[in-house]
Amino acid sequence: MERTNIFLGGFMAAGKTSTGRELGLRMGRPFIDVDELIEEREGMSVA
Repeated sequence: MERTNIFLGGFMAAGKTSTGRELGLRMGRPFIDVDELIEEREGMSVA
């Protein structure tokens, strides 16, 4: 089976992170939260 990335986009508090984490667990794939990456790199909140 070919591996494909899945991108979840939507409004704040729509459940993207929760859904993404669950998808990652069910599919055996890593979940990457881009907001977390940006916050770590820039040292400030994206919200």
